[in-house]
Amino acid sequence: MEDLGKGIKPKAIVLLSGGLDSTVAVKMMLDQGVEVLALNFTSAFCTCSSRKEGACSMALTVANQFGVRLRVVN
Repeated sequence: MEDLGKGIKPKAIVLLSGGLDSTVAVKMMLDQGVEVLALNFTSAFCTCSSRKEGACSMALTVANQFGVRLRVVN
């Protein structure tokens, strides 16, 4: 993907659960040159067995592997 003119890089907000679908979506956008901000929502109903810094561990792992910012929203 090319710049949108005048050096502007496309940006996207991605809902990142850490599952296969959201992981592939992030990877595809990064491969196309899109700047990604990942969001992970937590709640009392979250069934993640392991949390780190308030995020489900898989979302945090994916964000770290791809070098994208992860914002956790309660």
